[in-house]
Amino acid sequence: VQTCALPISTGFDPQVNYFTSPYWSCGIGINPAYIQFDMQDKIDNLYIDNYTLFASKNAYWLDGYAVFQCLCEKHATDDWRRWDPGFHHPDDEKIQHWTLNFARRIDVIKRTQYILHQTFEELKMYAEKMGVELWGDLPFFLPIGSYHCWRYPNAFVLTPEYDLEYVAGSLGGRHWRNRQIWGFPLYNFDHPDTFKMWDERMRHSMTLFDRVRIDSAVRFYEYEMFHVSDTTKDKIMQGPGAIYMKHFVNMASELKSGIYIEDISEFSMKQLEATAHRLGVLGVSVVTLMFSQASDVVDQKDFLLFDGQPHIYFSSTHDTSPLAEYLEGLTPAQQSKLASILTIPQVPYTYRDVVQGLIRHTNIAIIAMQDWMGSTTRINVPGIISDTNWNYRMETPIEKLPKDVNSAN
Repeated sequence: VQTCALPISTGFDPQVNYFTSPYWSCGIGINPAYIQFDMQDKIDNLYIDNYTLFASKNAYWLDGYAVFQCLCEKHATDDWRRWDPGFHHPDDEKIQHWTLNFARRIDVIKRTQYILHQTFEELKMYAEKMGVELWGDLPFFLPIGSYHCWRYPNAFVLTPEYDLEYVAGSLGGRHWRNRQIWGFPLYNFDHPDTFKMWDERMRHSMTLFDRVRIDSAVRFYEYEMFHVSDTTKDKIMQGPGAIYMKHFVNMASELKSGIYIEDISEFSMKQLEATAHRLGVLGVSVVTLMFSQASDVVDQKDFLLFDGQPHIYFSSTHDTSPLAEYLEGLTPAQQSKLASILTIPQVPYTYRDVVQGLIRHTNIAIIAMQDWMGSTTRINVPGIISDTNWNYRMETPIEKLPKDVNSAN
C-alpha cells in the first residue's frame, strides 16, 4: 500500500545508471491518491465516534505518519534530511508537540486515512461475502524518504549526517545476471527500533489483508551490503534469523491473518525454509523459473515439484516473462518435461493448458493477469533501465475479464 507521491531523492549521482526499484512508498498508510471526489464529503462530515475509535486503535502509526506527511508538504519534499534540522530526531514528545502546532492539517490527514481504511474495510467485507480473500504484499526495504526512516533513523544503516554509505541491492544470479543497486537504506538489525518498526509495518498490513506476502524473506538471514562508490567494500551480511518470522506468525494468529514468504533467491534457503516448515509458513514456486538456462532439469530452488506439501504456485511473477512468452522460449526437452510435470498433453500445448494443469495439481495457484489473458506484455526486466519497466497496464477492463481461462482472447 503506497503513499508518498512527492519526489524521492536518494542522494546518488544522477549521471550514474543505478538499477532502482519501483517500491517507493512511505511503507504504511493508504495512498491519498485513491481518494475519490465523492469521498471529500465523508472526510468533512464523518461520524466522530467511529473516527475517534480508528485514531485510537491506529495511534501506533497514525500519529507519527500524519506529522511526517504534514512536514513533507511543509518542506515540499519527503527527503527529511533536507528539512529544517529542528524536525529531525522525532520522539513521542516531539510528535505530540508538532501535532498541536499543525493541528488543522494533521486532522485532515488523519481523517483521510480513516475514510480510506473504512472504504477498504467495506471492500474486504464485500470480498469475504463473495468468497474472495485479499492478499497483500510487504516490500522488504524502505526508501530514505519514508515515514519509518524518519521516525526510526537508528533502525537503518546511515552515517551521522544521515547519508547512505551502504545500500541494498542484488548480486544477480541464475535468472538475472546483472548486479543491481536498489538504493534503499539497509536495516540496523542490532538496534531495537528495527524490530519495533517491522512490528508496526506488519501489524498494519495484517489489519488490511487476509494474508501478507513477505518480500525477499531470506534477507532476514543473509543480505547484500553494497557500498555506494567502492565495490571492494561490498559485503554479505548475516541477518537476525528466525526471531522476526516467529513474531509475524504469532501476530498473524492474534489478528486472524496469515503470512507467506518469497523464498526465491541466490542465497541458501536452508535456514529460512527450516523456519518456515517448523512454523507452518508457506513458500512459493514459479512456473517461469522452473528451468535455469537451457537445462531440462527442474530447478527445485525456484519450483518445488508436487509432493503433497502445502505450497503456493505462481504462473509467473512481475520479474519474469509472462507465461505465454516463456513457453515460446523453451527447448523441446524443457517443453516435454513441463508437460509431464503438469500432466498435460505433449507439445503443442498452450498457456491455457499450463494454467489448467497448475490449478489441477495445486491447492493454491496464483495466476498472473497476463497469464490468464495470454498476454506477452512484461512488467519488469530486472537489472536493466527501460522506459517500459513498471508501466504495465491491463489490456482488458476488469469488468470484461473472462471467468474461465479458455474464454480469454
